[in-house]
Amino acid sequence: MFVSLLLFFTAAIGFSQSSPEIVYQQYVSAKTSEAKQGVIDSYIISYTNANLAKAYVSLKEMNEFFNMKGEPYAAGPIQLLLSSLYRETGDYSNSLRYSLPALQTFEKVNDTSRTISSLMEIGDAFTSSENMQQGLFYYKKCKSIIESYHKKSEYPVLLNNMAKCYNKMNDPVSALGLITEAINVGEKNNDKEMLGVCYSTLGETYLAKEDHKLARVYLEKSIDYARKQYSVLAVAYTDLAESYFKTNEYENVLICARNAVWYAEPNYRKELMEAYEWLYKAFEKTDQKDSVNRYFRLALTLKDSLFTIEKNRNLLEMNSQEQLRLQEIETNKIKEEAERKKSLAYSFIGVGIILFIFSFLLLSRSFITNAKIIRVLNIIALLLLFEFINLLLHPFLERITHHSISLMLVAMVCIAALLAPLHHKIEKWAVNKLIEKNKQIRLAAAKKTIEILEGSESKAPSKPPPMGEA
Repeated sequence: MFVSLLLFFTAAIGFSQSSPEIVYQQYVSAKTSEAKQGVIDSYIISYTNANLAKAYVSLKEMNEFFNMKGEPYAAGPIQLLLSSLYRETGDYSNSLRYSLPALQTFEKVNDTSRTISSLMEIGDAFTSSENMQQGLFYYKKCKSIIESYHKKSEYPVLLNNMAKCYNKMNDPVSALGLITEAINVGEKNNDKEMLGVCYSTLGETYLAKEDHKLARVYLEKSIDYARKQYSVLAVAYTDLAESYFKTNEYENVLICARNAVWYAEPNYRKELMEAYEWLYKAFEKTDQKDSVNRYFRLALTLKDSLFTIEKNRNLLEMNSQEQLRLQEIETNKIKEEAERKKSLAYSFIGVGIILFIFSFLLLSRSFITNAKIIRVLNIIALLLLFEFINLLLHPFLERITHHSISLMLVAMVCIAALLAPLHHKIEKWAVNKLIEKNKQIRLAAAKKTIEILEGSESKAPSKPPPMGEA
């Protein structure tokens, strides 16, 4: 344990300057799976607050190197970080390009914790790109896993993201229950960062319900909690700008939108685009045409870079491929279940035939049975055996005969031709044995009866002499 911790902290100090080869050597040198995971986690931590342009290059090199070395499980966390960085900067196609392979890797090794993280990352990429139905699909799949999982630290995050998704789909009623539950968890854990995110979403929910008074209360509360979370602050100020715009308070719109721009630049491009939109709309209402044109162009440029037709098509294509993969997994599960049931049925039939034969032999030793009964039981045994062989060989015969009914009939006749003589010999042997046995049983019974009679006669009292004789 001490060695693992030492390795973790040593790696955290030097990883920002480490090459892929050095990190890989530290990874393969680690003795336990926990230590290996610590090496990767240390490397990821070193890039959490790094310059994005530099981080992209280094992370992609590390990902390619580990995949080339045949270590996809080690590459998975790096792919998730890349996916998150691309999503936050509005490159949703690349976000999915890294999160989908990570999901497949973690599913294969049954890493539930990181499977949950991957599903949430994929859902976030879709909802951020305005593909709400696809995002909700992955959120629901994640929810079904996380509810039965012992580690639920990400549960309030998931509830918050689902609520945001429902808000975008104009369903604030569904959103309200989810975000209320997320806030309850955040307050219970005293998680101020989580509460900053959740109060922002609660404000959005009341904004969707056109309740601007409550919306502003919770958005201001979000700002109080999220003092260093620039992306959350950008969202909260953008939502406040929207609220003030709907109540015709354009000066407040300009103040909130400018604050949103300050927090969103340069990394949070979607929030920046929305802030520009509220700025040009407010300037339009106050007849400031120069400012309208400026911010309209800025918003349009960002919108074109974020939501092009080609990018959306790429997202949907990747989603289609993932759905096909999921469908294939589900089909394989159904096939495996059918095969399992078939194997169980074969086992029960085989055990039944064995029990039938054993019971017959046992009864034939205990009771007197005539030849007609033995012939009937032999016929039943033959039919059971023939049908069992037919069930076992049917799939094989279908393959080799290419589903030809005539060829399968010929094969079945050949099997029957082999079984019939064997059955005839067994039946003849069994009947002869039974007749011989019955003779012995009857003879033994007769001898026993005679012995009983003779014994009773010997024990009878002798006749007394006549009275006249002395």
